[in-house]
Amino acid sequence: MQRWWTKVWLFVVSLVILAPGARAAENIEAIVREVVEEKIVQNSGQSEPQTIQTLKLELTSGTAAGQLISLENGNLPVTHQEKYAVGDRVMVYNTPETDEYTIVDIVRRPALGWLAAIFVVSALVVGHWQGATSLLGLAGSFAVVFYYTLPQIAVGREPIGVVIASCLVIVPIIFILSHGCNKTTWVAIAGTLVAMVLTGWLIVWFVGAAGLTGLASEEAGFIVAQYGDLIKMGNLLIAGMLFATLGVLDDVTISQAAIVEELKKANSDLSAWQLYTQAMKLGRDHIASMINTLILVYAGASFPLLLLFTYSQENLATVINMELIAEELVRTLTGSIGLIWAVPITTILAVVVNSWSHDRQNVHKSAK
Repeated sequence: MQRWWTKVWLFVVSLVILAPGARAAENIEAIVREVVEEKIVQNSGQSEPQTIQTLKLELTSGTAAGQLISLENGNLPVTHQEKYAVGDRVMVYNTPETDEYTIVDIVRRPALGWLAAIFVVSALVVGHWQGATSLLGLAGSFAVVFYYTLPQIAVGREPIGVVIASCLVIVPIIFILSHGCNKTTWVAIAGTLVAMVLTGWLIVWFVGAAGLTGLASEEAGFIVAQYGDLIKMGNLLIAGMLFATLGVLDDVTISQAAIVEELKKANSDLSAWQLYTQAMKLGRDHIASMINTLILVYAGASFPLLLLFTYSQENLATVINMELIAEELVRTLTGSIGLIWAVPITTILAVVVNSWSHDRQNVHKSAK
């Protein structure tokens, strides 16, 4: 059985050895202490009246923490005008040249913190020790992404190469911490890596065939403005698709490897072909459910975009041809293809390993 300290050591390696960290930019938080004035005005050219508030805020972070400031909210043309009350926590931006403050967002961390706490408690209560080690694996994955993957891409390293290196580190970390260091885990790791190679080839081919540039989203425009030619957006798109594939392969490969092992334990007389066919019967059910899950997840995430296209009354052929939609189709379909082939690939590897292990045990017994 895998010792607990080995799992902890793997997690520490992911935090310490991988790469230098990146410091986040400082944001200024504040709390609304007083609504000094509130008035409603009707500006020319606007169909709806606008609420303008004069607020007194107390800065709660940064070098000026504790300082009281006054600002006017509602005097900027925005799609959604937020109205604030005493006690609201907000993010403010300071313009150094004029020393003026502007509210840019609300503070969401308390709600997110409670949600994260419920997630952690659920994992520990239901998953017990395995839930705890899975959380360590999750933390290790985040450490790789935020302390290696993103900083390396930000300084101009090739995104595809960086993501491949990240996956080679993340896959063993999440699998071993979540499932222990055993035969089933290593088979699942091998199956995942082979399936990712296949999926990566498909992604590169069809991103090129579909003429995807990686410049269709609003975020891409910000990246180009910030980094210029330092980051190749087409390669960044490929890297992101490849990284997303990793998230759907974990479940199917570990399940399939475990199925083969349990079938062999239940009936050691099964031939390699019988073991493969019985495991694939269960694997096909897994494929069907995972494909439906993928499609629904991507469709749900794209609801606002799909609604806009529906409102524009474009025909389906035109909508599919748009790069924003084409990106999601390539992402979804390549990920689904990788998932489909991960099942037989992992099953074959598991059958070979378990059959070889069983034959080896029989040889040892005969020798005794």
